[in-house]
Amino acid sequence: MSVEPAGNGRISTGSLDGDTRQWVETEPHVFRDVDGHDAIAFEVGDDGVTAMHMSSEPAGVYQPVPIHERQLVSGVVVGVSLAGFALSLVGWGVTGARRRWGGPVDGDESGTGRSE
Repeated sequence: MSVEPAGNGRISTGSLDGDTRQWVETEPHVFRDVDGHDAIAFEVGDDGVTAMHMSSEPAGVYQPVPIHERQLVSGVVVGVSLAGFALSLVGWGVTGARRRWGGPVDGDESGTGRSE
């Protein structure tokens, strides 16, 4: 579930199934569903929000996802890793092509690709 500010003391929540709801603050850290009777309350500590409770799900507690477990961070790490791997493959291919067709390789002045 994502929680975003919606302005005018309201927040908006969205879930993976596309359910978006608007909430209005009734007390500090307590919000009521604009179109219903549901309520959510946030536990706030020194480091910010630590948990969210929803009256329609009394047994469930939502907690913030740590930064290292977020999808965006994981995607960036995987993307950078794949880009590095692809660049290394291109580098090996260029070096092989230069050796095969007689171009000089770093430190080789003869142009043969072989050391004498």
